[in-house]
Amino acid sequence: MYGYGKTGYDGKNQIYKSMLLGYNAGALEALQKYVIEGDFTPENLGENEVILSVLQMDDTKNNDLPGFYKEGSPLMEYHAGDAISIKYRADLHTDSMEYEALEDYDAEYVYKTYKVKAIVSFPHMFDCNKTLYPLLITSDHSIQKIAPESGIQCMYCDGDGDLDFAQKDLLEQQLIRISTDNSNVSTRSLIDEAKQNEMFYHKQMVYIYGISIITFLLVLINMINNFRYRMQKRTKEICMLRAIGMSVAMTKKVMLFENLILGWISVLAAFALSHPTLKYLYEMSDMQSFGHKFHFVYTEFSLMAVGALAICALLSFRILKSWKTKQITEGIGRFE
Repeated sequence: MYGYGKTGYDGKNQIYKSMLLGYNAGALEALQKYVIEGDFTPENLGENEVILSVLQMDDTKNNDLPGFYKEGSPLMEYHAGDAISIKYRADLHTDSMEYEALEDYDAEYVYKTYKVKAIVSFPHMFDCNKTLYPLLITSDHSIQKIAPESGIQCMYCDGDGDLDFAQKDLLEQQLIRISTDNSNVSTRSLIDEAKQNEMFYHKQMVYIYGISIITFLLVLINMINNFRYRMQKRTKEICMLRAIGMSVAMTKKVMLFENLILGWISVLAAFALSHPTLKYLYEMSDMQSFGHKFHFVYTEFSLMAVGALAICALLSFRILKSWKTKQITEGIGRFE
Protein backbone atom coordinates (compact mmCIF):
# COMPACT_ATOMS: atom_id res chain seq x y z
CA MET A 1 0.00 0.00 0.00
CA TYR A 2 1.33 3.41 -0.97
CA GLY A 3 1.71 5.69 2.05
CA TYR A 4 -1.02 5.17 4.61
CA GLY A 5 -4.69 4.70 4.00
CA LYS A 6 -6.22 4.99 7.44
CA THR A 7 -9.96 4.85 7.40
CA GLY A 8 -12.67 3.77 9.77
CA TYR A 9 -16.03 4.40 11.38
CA ASP A 10 -16.02 6.89 14.25
CA GLY A 11 -19.49 5.98 15.49
CA LYS A 12 -21.25 8.51 13.26
CA ASN A 13 -19.53 8.65 9.89
CA GLN A 14 -17.11 6.78 7.70
CA ILE A 15 -13.95 8.89 7.79
CA TYR A 16 -10.65 9.03 5.93
CA LYS A 17 -7.56 10.43 7.59
CA SER A 18 -5.70 13.12 5.72
CA MET A 19 -4.01 16.45 6.44
CA LEU A 20 -5.03 20.10 6.26
CA LEU A 21 -2.00 22.16 5.23
CA GLY A 22 -1.53 25.91 5.30
CA TYR A 23 0.55 27.55 2.54
CA ASN A 24 1.86 31.08 2.48
CA ALA A 25 1.40 33.30 -0.57
CA GLY A 26 4.66 32.17 -2.19
CA ALA A 27 3.82 28.47 -1.90
CA LEU A 28 0.27 29.04 -3.17
CA GLU A 29 1.62 30.95 -6.15
CA ALA A 30 4.06 28.14 -6.96
CA LEU A 31 1.20 25.64 -6.63
CA GLN A 32 -0.73 27.25 -9.48
CA LYS A 33 1.29 25.55 -12.22
CA TYR A 34 0.09 22.15 -10.97
CA VAL A 35 -3.63 22.94 -11.33
CA ILE A 36 -5.52 20.37 -13.41
CA GLU A 37 -9.05 21.60 -12.66
CA GLY A 38 -10.46 24.85 -11.34
CA ASP A 39 -8.57 28.07 -10.70
CA PHE A 40 -7.34 30.11 -7.76
CA THR A 41 -5.01 32.89 -6.73
CA PRO A 42 -3.43 33.39 -3.30
CA GLU A 43 -5.55 36.53 -2.88
CA ASN A 44 -8.97 35.02 -3.65
CA LEU A 45 -8.64 31.79 -1.64
CA GLY A 46 -11.30 32.15 1.04
CA GLU A 47 -11.29 30.75 4.56
CA ASN A 48 -13.92 28.16 3.61
CA GLU A 49 -12.16 27.11 0.41
CA VAL A 50 -9.48 24.48 -0.06
CA ILE A 51 -7.30 23.09 -2.81
CA LEU A 52 -7.16 19.32 -3.11
CA SER A 53 -4.01 17.44 -4.06
CA VAL A 54 -5.25 14.14 -5.46
CA LEU A 55 -3.05 11.16 -6.26
CA GLN A 56 -3.44 9.72 -9.75
CA MET A 57 -2.71 6.50 -11.58
CA ASP A 58 -0.30 6.65 -14.50
CA ASP A 59 -2.30 6.24 -17.72
CA THR A 60 0.85 5.26 -19.62
CA LYS A 61 0.98 2.03 -17.54
CA ASN A 62 4.68 2.62 -16.82
CA ASN A 63 4.01 2.88 -13.08
CA ASP A 64 1.68 0.63 -11.11
CA LEU A 65 1.62 2.80 -7.98
CA PRO A 66 -0.37 6.01 -7.61
CA GLY A 67 1.63 9.20 -7.64
CA PHE A 68 1.65 12.87 -8.53
CA TYR A 69 1.25 12.64 -12.30
CA LYS A 70 0.23 15.65 -14.35
CA GLU A 71 -1.89 13.45 -16.60
CA GLY A 72 -3.59 10.40 -15.18
CA SER A 73 -6.72 8.94 -13.63
CA PRO A 74 -7.46 10.32 -10.14
CA LEU A 75 -7.91 7.85 -7.30
CA MET A 76 -10.92 9.78 -6.01
CA GLU A 77 -13.34 11.71 -8.20
CA TYR A 78 -13.31 15.18 -6.69
CA HIS A 79 -14.03 18.23 -8.81
CA ALA A 80 -13.79 21.98 -8.41
CA GLY A 81 -16.96 23.27 -6.78
CA ASP A 82 -17.58 20.15 -4.68
CA ALA A 83 -18.06 20.37 -0.92
CA ILE A 84 -15.87 18.36 1.45
CA SER A 85 -16.42 18.05 5.20
CA ILE A 86 -13.67 17.58 7.77
CA LYS A 87 -13.40 17.28 11.52
CA TYR A 88 -10.49 17.81 13.89
CA ARG A 89 -10.01 17.68 17.63
CA ALA A 90 -10.72 20.96 19.35
CA ASP A 91 -7.66 20.55 21.59
CA LEU A 92 -5.52 19.47 18.58
CA HIS A 93 -4.08 16.54 20.54
CA THR A 94 -3.37 13.84 17.98
CA ASP A 95 -0.59 11.91 19.73
CA SER A 96 -2.71 9.32 21.52
CA MET A 97 -3.44 5.71 20.64
CA GLU A 98 -7.16 6.38 21.05
CA TYR A 99 -7.00 9.04 18.35
CA GLU A 100 -5.16 6.76 15.95
CA ALA A 101 -7.66 3.95 16.59
CA LEU A 102 -10.66 6.32 16.22
CA GLU A 103 -11.67 5.50 19.79
CA ASP A 104 -11.35 8.92 21.42
CA TYR A 105 -15.10 9.12 21.95
CA ASP A 106 -14.87 11.65 24.80
CA ALA A 107 -12.89 14.18 22.74
CA GLU A 108 -14.57 17.29 21.39
CA TYR A 109 -14.39 17.66 17.62
CA VAL A 110 -14.87 20.68 15.37
CA TYR A 111 -16.71 20.10 12.10
CA LYS A 112 -16.16 22.26 9.02
CA THR A 113 -17.27 22.15 5.40
CA TYR A 114 -15.02 23.50 2.67
CA LYS A 115 -15.65 24.26 -0.97
CA VAL A 116 -13.11 22.77 -3.38
CA LYS A 117 -11.54 25.69 -5.21
CA ALA A 118 -9.17 23.69 -7.43
CA ILE A 119 -7.59 20.27 -7.95
CA VAL A 120 -3.81 19.99 -8.25
CA SER A 121 -1.61 17.08 -9.31
CA PHE A 122 1.24 17.82 -6.90
CA PRO A 123 1.23 19.46 -3.45
CA HIS A 124 4.43 21.49 -4.18
CA MET A 125 5.41 21.52 -0.48
CA PHE A 126 6.29 17.84 -0.61
CA ASP A 127 7.26 15.95 2.54
CA CYS A 128 7.45 12.34 3.71
CA ASN A 129 3.86 12.15 4.96
CA LYS A 130 1.86 10.50 2.20
CA THR A 131 -1.78 9.61 2.17
CA LEU A 132 -3.97 7.86 -0.33
CA TYR A 133 -6.64 10.44 0.28
CA PRO A 134 -6.58 14.02 -0.98
CA LEU A 135 -4.49 16.55 0.87
CA LEU A 136 -6.40 19.69 1.79
CA ILE A 137 -4.49 22.91 1.20
CA THR A 138 -5.54 26.34 2.39
CA SER A 139 -3.81 29.58 3.32
CA ASP A 140 -1.53 29.81 6.33
CA HIS A 141 -3.78 32.53 7.77
CA SER A 142 -6.67 30.07 7.93
CA ILE A 143 -4.49 27.49 9.69
CA GLN A 144 -3.30 30.06 12.23
CA LYS A 145 -6.91 30.78 13.14
CA ILE A 146 -7.48 27.07 13.77
CA ALA A 147 -4.13 26.49 15.51
CA PRO A 148 -2.62 29.81 16.68
CA GLU A 149 0.49 28.09 18.06
CA SER A 150 1.18 26.05 14.94
CA GLY A 151 4.63 26.23 13.40
CA ILE A 152 6.30 25.58 10.08
CA GLN A 153 6.16 21.94 9.05
CA CYS A 154 7.99 22.11 5.73
CA MET A 155 10.06 24.84 4.07
CA TYR A 156 11.64 25.03 0.61
CA CYS A 157 14.76 27.14 0.11
CA ASP A 158 15.94 27.85 -3.43
CA GLY A 159 19.52 28.90 -4.06
CA ASP A 160 20.56 31.28 -6.80
CA GLY A 161 20.71 29.70 -10.21
CA ASP A 162 24.29 30.85 -10.86
CA LEU A 163 25.92 29.28 -7.78
CA ASP A 164 29.31 27.72 -8.45
CA PHE A 165 30.50 24.40 -6.99
CA ALA A 166 32.08 25.97 -3.89
CA GLN A 167 28.94 27.97 -3.09
CA LYS A 168 26.74 24.91 -3.48
CA ASP A 169 29.03 22.96 -1.17
CA LEU A 170 28.85 25.77 1.39
CA LEU A 171 25.06 25.76 1.16
CA GLU A 172 24.95 22.02 1.84
CA GLN A 173 27.25 22.42 4.83
CA GLN A 174 24.94 25.07 6.25
CA LEU A 175 21.96 22.75 5.87
CA ILE A 176 23.84 19.99 7.68
CA ARG A 177 24.73 22.41 10.48
CA ILE A 178 21.07 23.43 10.89
CA SER A 179 19.93 19.83 11.37
CA THR A 180 22.86 19.13 13.70
CA ASP A 181 22.11 22.09 15.95
CA ASN A 182 18.35 21.41 16.01
CA SER A 183 17.27 17.86 16.75
CA ASN A 184 13.67 18.58 15.74
CA VAL A 185 14.68 19.81 12.28
CA SER A 186 15.60 17.56 9.38
CA THR A 187 17.18 19.00 6.25
CA ARG A 188 17.80 17.61 2.80
CA SER A 189 19.75 18.95 -0.13
CA LEU A 190 18.45 18.31 -3.63
CA ILE A 191 21.44 19.83 -5.41
CA ASP A 192 22.89 16.50 -6.55
CA GLU A 193 19.49 15.14 -7.58
CA ALA A 194 18.71 18.29 -9.54
CA LYS A 195 22.09 18.14 -11.25
CA GLN A 196 21.62 14.50 -12.23
CA ASN A 197 18.12 15.19 -13.52
CA GLU A 198 19.30 18.13 -15.59
CA MET A 199 22.19 16.08 -17.00
CA PHE A 200 19.79 13.31 -17.97
CA TYR A 201 17.40 15.84 -19.50
CA HIS A 202 20.15 17.50 -21.56
CA LYS A 203 21.36 14.07 -22.65
CA GLN A 204 17.87 13.28 -23.87
CA MET A 205 17.72 16.59 -25.73
CA VAL A 206 21.08 15.91 -27.42
CA TYR A 207 19.68 12.62 -28.72
CA ILE A 208 16.51 14.32 -29.90
CA TYR A 209 18.33 17.14 -31.70
CA GLY A 210 20.80 14.68 -33.23
CA ILE A 211 18.02 12.49 -34.59
CA SER A 212 16.16 15.58 -35.83
CA ILE A 213 19.19 16.90 -37.73
CA ILE A 214 19.87 13.53 -39.36
CA THR A 215 16.20 13.20 -40.29
CA PHE A 216 16.18 16.71 -41.75
CA LEU A 217 19.24 15.96 -43.90
CA LEU A 218 17.68 12.74 -45.18
CA VAL A 219 14.45 14.56 -45.99
CA LEU A 220 16.39 17.31 -47.77
CA ILE A 221 18.29 14.79 -49.91
CA ASN A 222 15.04 13.01 -50.71
CA MET A 223 13.41 16.32 -51.70
CA ILE A 224 16.28 17.16 -54.07
CA ASN A 225 16.23 13.73 -55.70
CA ASN A 226 12.44 13.72 -55.94
CA PHE A 227 12.31 17.14 -57.61
CA ARG A 228 15.08 16.24 -60.04
CA TYR A 229 13.31 13.02 -60.96
CA ARG A 230 9.97 14.75 -61.50
CA MET A 231 11.56 17.47 -63.60
CA GLN A 232 13.55 15.08 -65.75
CA LYS A 233 10.52 12.87 -66.34
CA ARG A 234 8.59 15.90 -67.61
CA THR A 235 11.31 17.20 -69.94
CA LYS A 236 9.50 16.00 -73.06
CA GLU A 237 6.20 17.51 -71.88
CA ILE A 238 7.74 20.90 -71.13
CA CYS A 239 9.62 21.03 -74.43
CA MET A 240 6.40 20.29 -76.32
CA LEU A 241 4.66 23.14 -74.47
CA ARG A 242 7.52 25.46 -75.39
CA ALA A 243 7.28 24.30 -79.00
CA ILE A 244 3.66 25.45 -79.23
CA GLY A 245 4.46 28.88 -77.83
CA MET A 246 4.81 28.71 -74.03
CA SER A 247 7.58 31.02 -72.90
CA VAL A 248 10.28 30.16 -70.38
CA ALA A 249 8.73 32.60 -67.88
CA MET A 250 5.35 30.89 -68.15
CA THR A 251 7.03 27.50 -67.73
CA LYS A 252 8.73 28.72 -64.57
CA LYS A 253 5.45 29.95 -63.12
CA VAL A 254 3.65 26.67 -63.85
CA MET A 255 6.36 24.46 -62.37
CA LEU A 256 6.94 26.74 -59.39
CA PHE A 257 3.21 26.72 -58.66
CA GLU A 258 3.05 22.91 -58.86
CA ASN A 259 6.08 22.44 -56.61
CA LEU A 260 4.80 24.91 -54.02
CA ILE A 261 1.43 23.14 -53.97
CA LEU A 262 3.23 19.85 -53.31
CA GLY A 263 5.26 21.57 -50.62
CA TRP A 264 2.13 22.93 -48.92
CA ILE A 265 0.49 19.50 -48.99
CA SER A 266 3.61 18.00 -47.40
CA VAL A 267 3.67 20.69 -44.70
CA LEU A 268 0.00 20.14 -43.84
CA ALA A 269 0.51 16.37 -43.72
CA ALA A 270 3.54 16.82 -41.47
CA PHE A 271 1.55 19.12 -39.18
CA ALA A 272 -1.32 16.62 -38.93
CA LEU A 273 0.98 13.68 -38.18
CA SER A 274 3.66 15.33 -36.04
CA HIS A 275 1.37 16.45 -33.19
CA PRO A 276 0.05 12.98 -32.22
CA THR A 277 3.48 11.47 -32.86
CA LEU A 278 5.24 13.95 -30.60
CA LYS A 279 2.52 13.51 -27.99
CA TYR A 280 3.09 9.75 -28.03
CA LEU A 281 6.88 10.15 -27.76
CA TYR A 282 6.42 12.58 -24.87
CA GLU A 283 4.25 10.10 -22.99
CA MET A 284 6.81 7.35 -23.57
CA SER A 285 9.70 9.51 -22.37
CA ASP A 286 10.54 10.75 -18.88
CA MET A 287 10.12 14.44 -19.69
CA GLN A 288 7.07 14.71 -17.46
CA SER A 289 9.16 13.60 -14.49
CA PHE A 290 11.39 16.64 -14.98
CA GLY A 291 8.45 19.03 -14.88
CA HIS A 292 8.43 19.73 -18.62
CA LYS A 293 4.93 20.07 -20.01
CA PHE A 294 4.04 18.93 -23.49
CA HIS A 295 3.59 21.75 -25.95
CA PHE A 296 3.77 21.83 -29.72
CA VAL A 297 6.41 24.28 -30.96
CA TYR A 298 4.32 26.19 -33.48
CA THR A 299 6.94 28.88 -34.10
CA GLU A 300 9.72 26.40 -34.88
CA PHE A 301 7.39 24.33 -37.05
CA SER A 302 6.35 27.45 -38.97
CA LEU A 303 9.99 28.33 -39.60
CA MET A 304 10.69 24.80 -40.82
CA ALA A 305 7.64 24.99 -43.09
CA VAL A 306 8.82 28.28 -44.59
CA GLY A 307 12.28 26.78 -45.06
CA ALA A 308 10.84 23.74 -46.82
CA LEU A 309 8.82 25.94 -49.19
CA ALA A 310 11.89 28.08 -49.86
CA ILE A 311 13.86 24.94 -50.73
CA CYS A 312 11.07 23.91 -53.12
CA ALA A 313 11.30 27.28 -54.85
CA LEU A 314 15.10 27.25 -55.06
CA LEU A 315 15.20 23.72 -56.47
CA SER A 316 12.54 24.63 -59.02
CA PHE A 317 14.44 27.68 -60.27
CA ARG A 318 17.75 25.82 -60.41
CA ILE A 319 16.38 22.95 -62.47
CA LEU A 320 14.34 25.28 -64.70
CA LYS A 321 17.51 27.25 -65.36
CA SER A 322 19.04 24.16 -66.95
CA TRP A 323 15.93 23.73 -69.11
CA LYS A 324 16.37 27.20 -70.55
CA THR A 325 19.51 26.07 -72.37
CA LYS A 326 18.04 22.84 -73.71
CA GLN A 327 17.16 22.52 -77.38
CA ILE A 328 13.42 22.03 -77.84
CA THR A 329 13.85 19.42 -80.56
CA GLU A 330 16.36 17.55 -78.43
CA GLY A 331 13.94 17.49 -75.50
CA ILE A 332 10.96 16.36 -77.61
CA GLY A 333 12.88 13.51 -79.15
CA ARG A 334 14.39 12.37 -75.88
CA PHE A 335 13.74 8.74 -74.99
CA GLU A 336 12.52 8.21 -71.41
